[in-house]
Amino acid sequence: MNKFKAKYHSKMIDENGRTLITFSVLPEDTSKALKCINDIKQYKDKGKDILSIEASIWREKRSLDANSYLHVLLNKIAEEINISMDEVKLQMVLDYGTIDRDENGIKVGLKIPSSVDITKYYRYVKKFDERIENDIKFNCFIVYKRTSDLNTKEFSRLLNGVIYEAQQLDIETISPKEKEKMMNLYEQERIK
Repeated sequence: MNKFKAKYHSKMIDENGRTLITFSVLPEDTSKALKCINDIKQYKDKGKDILSIEASIWREKRSLDANSYLHVLLNKIAEEINISMDEVKLQMVLDYGTIDRDENGIKVGLKIPSSVDITKYYRYVKKFDERIENDIKFNCFIVYKRTSDLNTKEFSRLLNGVIYEAQQLDIETISPKEKEKMMNLYEQERIK
């Protein structure tokens, strides 16, 4: 099924005492909503008319301007401390990023043999334990989201951390007001 943006419209009780809830679809997502309705009709024609519906607050992906600024700061930090930008980005994600969770809110972790270099498969992990099972040593890792998977709130927290680290190195950063304006600009774009 498709996700689409909508606003709560109304609640009514029909003549049989059942609750009817309506939403108004935002114009830019009309085609997604119509596709969803067509999918529902196809299931209903097959006798499957009970739906699982989930509503949550819509969170947009972050702005590209904010992403560009993040990378500018990461590069400046890398130059200042003389390590690669990838190393700086990894450390910032582990320090200020968001732990990944499944759809039930459970933290995502990995357990792999200690002989395997996890970074060949995924970089944004933090080791939290070692275990021995059947005489095999395993490393356990907690998984962090990639920066491209962060929503606006999560990205803002990461950017705040990177700004703080840059300031500790006397790297010039935008003011809190400019940062707020950058993030608000994206929020305004999303509402259009």
